[in-house]
Amino acid sequence: MRRRWCSERRCWRRGALAALALISLALGGCGRPGASLQPAVTLQVLISSGRISERFNRAHLRQVVDGEVADFSRSNPQVSLHVRYVPEEEVLATIHKRSDLGTGPDLMISRVPLALLMAREGLSQPSGLTDRELGPLRLRHLQEFRAGDRYAALPFLLQPNLACYNRRVLAKPPRSLAELLRVGEEGRRIGLSLILDQVSWTGTIFGAQDPLLRLFDTPVTEPAGRALSGTDRERVLNWLAWLYRANVNPNIQFSDTNEDLAERFMARELDWISCNSAVIPTLRKALGKDLGLAVLPGASEKQPAQAVARLQMISFGRDSSAAQREAAQDFALFLLNDYSQNVLMTRTEGILPVNANVIVPVKRSDLLAAIQQSESSAIVPTFQRAVGVRLERVPLSRLIKQNVYGEIPPAEALAKIEALARSRSRIAALGSELPAGGRRRDPSAQD
Repeated sequence: MRRRWCSERRCWRRGALAALALISLALGGCGRPGASLQPAVTLQVLISSGRISERFNRAHLRQVVDGEVADFSRSNPQVSLHVRYVPEEEVLATIHKRSDLGTGPDLMISRVPLALLMAREGLSQPSGLTDRELGPLRLRHLQEFRAGDRYAALPFLLQPNLACYNRRVLAKPPRSLAELLRVGEEGRRIGLSLILDQVSWTGTIFGAQDPLLRLFDTPVTEPAGRALSGTDRERVLNWLAWLYRANVNPNIQFSDTNEDLAERFMARELDWISCNSAVIPTLRKALGKDLGLAVLPGASEKQPAQAVARLQMISFGRDSSAAQREAAQDFALFLLNDYSQNVLMTRTEGILPVNANVIVPVKRSDLLAAIQQSESSAIVPTFQRAVGVRLERVPLSRLIKQNVYGEIPPAEALAKIEALARSRSRIAALGSELPAGGRRRDPSAQD
């Protein structure tokens, strides 16, 4: 049996009293007898803090990780965690540079697309944790990352997309896309993103979102999959035309970044925006009780939109010693256990646990109720689904912007989108290969 620091964390089962007992265990006495005699281990932890422009996400993720690092360090003094936050655009270059010296990070936290690239470029290796160790945690979406008898990466936390609105201006949020347009026509100011995976939810009622996701998730070994069928092409064309017509309404405004939408919303220049749950703490500070949250509107109240969520992943480095590898896996188990996942949810607004043992108190928290409702209809990205559009984020967003502002007609925008799908090169090849033993999901299925 291999040595483990605090590896068995069987969390509370009975109410607040048991919870307090667990906290005492987790923060004080969970180390095995004689743990202080163990040799010191230093772990290099690299956190992808999001794109350079995503400063609200950086602040949110830092709050999440720093709290967990402090909790783990108190109960594992023999493990020294050195945490480094790196912008998403610089992560691969940073790891390559350090790995060339044999000093790559021992554990990495990133979104799904970057976790996929790290795996495909050999910068990470599958988890050594077994089904026996991970099974009791009941991690949602875990099986989507299986690589043979192991896992290429581990789900860490969920951040769904939802609607944020000003309660002082809107008594209730729009429940359908048609109602959202009507609210805009009545003078309410609506904000939408120009980033494809952040605006594609508006294509749900047209049947356009799934064909676009499939177009970019299709393996490059299937050239026929690089074009849309006649029916799907018509659906996407209708959606692109809708985006252009929506921009004609002066009260419907598009932004290049989610941060710009959030800033304009906090300045009360916008009354309703699409947002990611990671920005909720920032919005709450600015708007207080005026902040309202709801699912993104689709065909009707009973048929909300499907939006691509964010899923943060845990990956393991390739340069770790045996002791570092073991300690990194212990840290991962700590991040994923019942106690830590509950603390993540309650300590920092805007997070849903991936540990299914944790109960989300939707009856006591309108915020968590809205986030969970949004997650129930979300498209959760994996190594096989909804990852290609993120890997081609920049050129796709440029084409969406040109379409929205009338620089190119919808038909030309669609032709260029299909051409981009056909011409995907190195990144496309990386994104299309499945881990050994991985399985492809039906893109039309919901999580």
